[in-house]
Amino acid sequence: MSHIEKSLDDTQFYMVQYKEEAETTWKNRSHETFSPIYTEYLVDNLKAGRKYFMRVLLVDESLKTNDPELSTMSEVSTNCRVSKIETNLNVTKVTKTSIAIIWNKELVKLDDKECPFESYILDIEKPRDDFVENRKIVNIQSNSLVIRSLLPGTTYTISLKKSTVHGESSTVSHVQATTDQSKDSVMYVAGLRKTVMGSEVHLQWFRSEFIRTYFIKYRMLKLLACSHDEMQSPLHVQHVVPTKSTNYTLKLTPNAQYELFVTGDETLSTNENKQTVITKGRLPDIAPVLLRQGFRVTNESAAIHWKDPPENCQKMNGFFKKYLLELMDIQNTIINTYETVDRKMEITGLDPKTEYNLRVKYVNHIGSNNQIYDEGSFLTRATSFLIAQDFTAYKTSANTIGIRWKMPEYNSTITRIEKNQDFFCLVTF
Repeated sequence: MSHIEKSLDDTQFYMVQYKEEAETTWKNRSHETFSPIYTEYLVDNLKAGRKYFMRVLLVDESLKTNDPELSTMSEVSTNCRVSKIETNLNVTKVTKTSIAIIWNKELVKLDDKECPFESYILDIEKPRDDFVENRKIVNIQSNSLVIRSLLPGTTYTISLKKSTVHGESSTVSHVQATTDQSKDSVMYVAGLRKTVMGSEVHLQWFRSEFIRTYFIKYRMLKLLACSHDEMQSPLHVQHVVPTKSTNYTLKLTPNAQYELFVTGDETLSTNENKQTVITKGRLPDIAPVLLRQGFRVTNESAAIHWKDPPENCQKMNGFFKKYLLELMDIQNTIINTYETVDRKMEITGLDPKTEYNLRVKYVNHIGSNNQIYDEGSFLTRATSFLIAQDFTAYKTSANTIGIRWKMPEYNSTITRIEKNQDFFCLVTF
């Protein structure tokens, strides 16, 4: 110990405590005579390559110590070594874009000085244009790995290292391997990454020194809101987009699953490294169709029917949830809204002889589109039966009479006048 704080007058001894990082109980060393000047103390018999915590307790004549929580705690890592074995790293398989390697986890028989295993590290180096491109894979727990997204016909230097308490070790073992190169493999595009932004998919990939024009090839696998029978256009039609750039944004159909890859071969129809992607949904681009000839209107209700257009699921842009109806007066002021999953609805509580406007729209899992709807109007009937008020009959001649009555407060139309044998009349509106 390089430093002990000045203690109280009754301090007679000091005691060093230590523990390994994973331990919970402190180990005690022997009592030593306290001196307020610079003091050194050797803690021996520790394990190599371990992290330890240490502290010093002050002891008085009665062998009582100060509060351990008030003591300053120090952290230290013991030294260790990492043995090298040049023939340990072996290549088991090589393709045009990958190298499979394996190594022996028991590099050497561990002794007291060997660093304990935490994880492995792989460094992959590729010479290019007078400099070296480096790629690192860390926190490897197994003793094998397939290194992917490599370039065809390229030689890589692969170095195996250990992660220790002191950080990354020097190289334990290394090997060189060259990926396959064939006529087709030269056209391979490595490092394809995709980012979904709504119904758009942004693609990025590594530049190839062999390719001048890249071809993005994609096809729709499924519209998620549709069954195959509902599709008006065939699935699996491949689209090709040429570009000289190493990034491109595809504008695709919302709420759909696609398959895609990038290649330098214009004639290639499929690829073992193809990827799938699902675009996000958006508000519907279509509306239900009102069946105006199917409206059934009374003086206080209206039975409304509608249908789904044939391209319904293709332009739904999401998963169907319900229909939304908006009832408006003649000034297009919304009076009420209605929701249903059926293709019909009876609206009640309407006023007689009143004109209404009606809109119907889809609601998917994103919401409803206020700009897309079908619209119709209807006029409720007049009140079906009313008896005239203050009805009066009077004689005008020997064989004729006159009648008069009071009109209702709201606008009505006389539909008939009835007479029975006792000359009573009934006026209806």
